[in-house]
Amino acid sequence: IHDALNKFMTAFPVDIPDDAVQQLVEIGKKSFGPLLDRPGVWAFWWPRFERMAEWFVGREKERRLVSKIVGSEVKGTLEISGPGGAFVVTAIADRIEKLADGSLVIVDYKTGAAPENQEIESGFSPQLGVEAVIATAGGFDDIDAATVSQFATWQLRGGVEAGKVKDYPRLDVADAVERTGVGLVNYIAAFEDMDMPYRSQPR
Repeated sequence: IHDALNKFMTAFPVDIPDDAVQQLVEIGKKSFGPLLDRPGVWAFWWPRFERMAEWFVGREKERRLVSKIVGSEVKGTLEISGPGGAFVVTAIADRIEKLADGSLVIVDYKTGAAPENQEIESGFSPQLGVEAVIATAGGFDDIDAATVSQFATWQLRGGVEAGKVKDYPRLDVADAVERTGVGLVNYIAAFEDMDMPYRSQPR
């Protein structure tokens, strides 16, 4: 699904064609490839993709009225100095948009549940925050450093509700980005200790 969306975005970076839904469906067939021969994928995921494609194109038309797409499946890196030397944080952002004021929006595509405000604030769901830290430092390919003003998760379920946007209006994005930056430095320092266990969700 990510591959199909990225190829669609690459093929139509500015203007959306009139037959955009069909174009995305055709791209999806190529991205799914041999997987469509599997009965489970054909019966469950493909109908969901077709419904999701229609929702996605409608959402895409709305977003392009207010923002410019500057990154799709774009790789980012950030080098942080730790006690043991340089530590490189890497990420691949599903989507990065630039608003009229020059600030960035970090968007994550999910086929499952979206993280809640408190999960982002606490660091239990660090993905959006880490990508924002990298973006703020200018670490994404061909994207200049800029303030990140918004987070969003696009839930691409393809069910009765084909898609849904969670945009965290009550989240203090600037604070979340600052907390994540500090947290990264502290985590890297903590895990330089060979006796530090790798717990799944440390507080």
